[in-house]
Amino acid sequence: MYKTEELRKKSDQELLKLVSELKGKLLALRFENATGQLNETHLLKLTKKDIAKVFTILNERKHNIKIEDKKVPSKKENTNSKKNVQDKNIKKTKIEEKGETK
Repeated sequence: MYKTEELRKKSDQELLKLVSELKGKLLALRFENATGQLNETHLLKLTKKDIAKVFTILNERKHNIKIEDKKVPSKKENTNSKKNVQDKNIKKTKIEEKGETK
């Protein structure tokens, strides 16, 4: 399984060569699966995903799309989630209502 970072470092020619190799590998895996010789059937899925990754990178380059690595915040870092904001708003309105009734 190839990582996206590794694939982005390769040239277009290297990626096209890799696609042809992966398609050959996929063909061989399909034959093995059809004859019942393939024990690790998950390799079919992984190979398909690798081919899709390569084609995605080639299309991004074709259309000049710049992709930045996105840092996904962890649950601990995400303190301003919608639920927290809604809870704070509810608490504020309850406090305001108590203040008006007194």
